[in-house]
Amino acid sequence: MMPNESEMTWRSHPWAEEPPAKRAALVAAVLVASAIASIGVGALWAGLVSVGFLLLSVSRYLLPTTYVVNSQGVRVRFLGMNRAFSWTRFRRVALRPEGVFLGTFASPRRLDVWRGCYLRCPHDPESVYAIAQAHIGMGSDSNGDESRVRDAGAP
Repeated sequence: MMPNESEMTWRSHPWAEEPPAKRAALVAAVLVASAIASIGVGALWAGLVSVGFLLLSVSRYLLPTTYVVNSQGVRVRFLGMNRAFSWTRFRRVALRPEGVFLGTFASPRRLDVWRGCYLRCPHDPESVYAIAQAHIGMGSDSNGDESRVRDAGAP
């Protein structure tokens, strides 16, 4: 889809997109960690609880996420829950190898992980970046200062 179109929708499912060897390694790591927890505590319930916690912690990898980017902002749908963000929330856009990061600060900060929004789009990050850059990188506040900054090289 071209960056100047009104809406871009895609679905990201890392589990289905990754090679089988990587998936097998994840399953093995979860099972080994759960077995260690079960043996360490001496109870089967500890292993079962650890499987649940570990699967929950990697749920973004295991289950699909749907993204919608349009002129109003960004919508993210995961596990039946919708989160919507207006473009005015973001002050920085950064192109990453498998997606686009939208930051709430003008420069990278430690809080980016919790306040920002990562749009995983490994097949076409440049188009998503162009749309986000058009909305985030062009604003200015009433004082004439740039209120938003583009950041393509952020770590």
